[in-house]
Amino acid sequence: MKSKQLFWHLFPPYLLTIVLVLAFAALFVPATYHTLLLFLFVGFFLLFLVRQAIVVQRLKESLQELEHAAVRYAEGELNYKVRITEPEEFSSHAIVMNEMASQLQGEIQDLSNQKKKLDAVLSCMKEGVIALDTDARIISINKAALALLGVTEKNVRGRLIDEVTRNSELQEHIRWVFEEGESFHTEIVLRDTKSTVLELHGTVLHDPAHALIGALFVLHDVTEYKRLERMRTEFVANVSHELRTPITSIKGFVETLVEGAKDNPEELDRFLGIISRQTDRLGAIIKDLLSLAKIERSADVGDIEFVVSPLRGALLSAIEVSEGKAASKNVTLRLEYDESLEMRMNPHLFEQAIINLIDNAIKYSPEQGEILIQAHKEKELLHLAVSDRGCGIPKDHLPRLFERFYRVDKARSRELGGTGLGLAIVKHIAQAHGGSVNVESTVGEGTTFTITLPCRDLEPSELQAAG
Repeated sequence: MKSKQLFWHLFPPYLLTIVLVLAFAALFVPATYHTLLLFLFVGFFLLFLVRQAIVVQRLKESLQELEHAAVRYAEGELNYKVRITEPEEFSSHAIVMNEMASQLQGEIQDLSNQKKKLDAVLSCMKEGVIALDTDARIISINKAALALLGVTEKNVRGRLIDEVTRNSELQEHIRWVFEEGESFHTEIVLRDTKSTVLELHGTVLHDPAHALIGALFVLHDVTEYKRLERMRTEFVANVSHELRTPITSIKGFVETLVEGAKDNPEELDRFLGIISRQTDRLGAIIKDLLSLAKIERSADVGDIEFVVSPLRGALLSAIEVSEGKAASKNVTLRLEYDESLEMRMNPHLFEQAIINLIDNAIKYSPEQGEILIQAHKEKELLHLAVSDRGCGIPKDHLPRLFERFYRVDKARSRELGGTGLGLAIVKHIAQAHGGSVNVESTVGEGTTFTITLPCRDLEPSELQAAG
């Protein structure tokens, strides 16, 4: 149909009509008019040639425009519009090409938007995501994966995964996925300073025809989870051990009394005294456990009540509670502070933290020693320090000192009546107030515990973040 339209465009009907008229005229007019007819035919033929030259030039320009548009589209310039108004046959092609380019541009824009959204999602994920082709070359990798694998280079797409990371365990699992064509789930440990533990998920990728096109791997940092799991296990073991010790002691002495020791008044009094002390110790452990659990729970849900209160009341009350135990060892409690100091606190919890630090200092202070309690403000921070002149603590024990049931000298700690939870309680009280606690110690010279708290009011979210 288009070829017929193009033919009639090159040879319009009126031209054929004129040719036929001239031919019939040459047959029927006298010979004297043949010369005139010849001139008319030649003139008409020349006009026809001129017209055809113009038409051909226009066709050529239209074809060149179509060719130019095709080149521009191939180069990605889909917003280019083909401008052909005639002939009609080519203008219809131009319209079709413009519509096709517009549709392609829309589809490409949709794909680009989808890719941007996917990149945004991947970049915001905490999990690392790696997509590989069948040659184990990187198709896509997000920032989290680069960070987890310790890769500092940014332009790694198209490179072999073995070139990007040298972790042999990861490389082995990647090879296994391609060889077996199955999904898997395992854990790997990176050889970095933190001994990072990664949970690795891998699966193969197929196209709609079920042909293998690559593999996808997801990395999840479970180092903190493993640490907490280990702490939980240690905590359960420690609690069991701490409770079992007094219970075993009580059970042993009760059995001894049942077997006949109760008939000896001296042995009876001594055994009952031991049972009483072990019962007190058991009660102290349970009390501290409940206290610690309550502080943690209250801090998590944000239901600890804070009031702006002078520091003086909590300090004097804590010293009053501790004076009896200090007097039994002839230990002097010296207080240095600014009476105008105020802070936003829970008075009961803060007093408990001070009592625990003073109690700890008394236990490890020598006879007739001195404990210094100091409080001062510096740059919107309140520093409360409790210092003793006891035996001191070796440096390798300091990082774990605030863990539950951690003791430097377990035998001596139990002998002094400690539960192993006092400093853990101090740490959680400080965190509940949006602060922290640290320790400095020199063996043979003494130890200083310092609670640092903000003087300004904190929002509940800030208090939880500090914990």
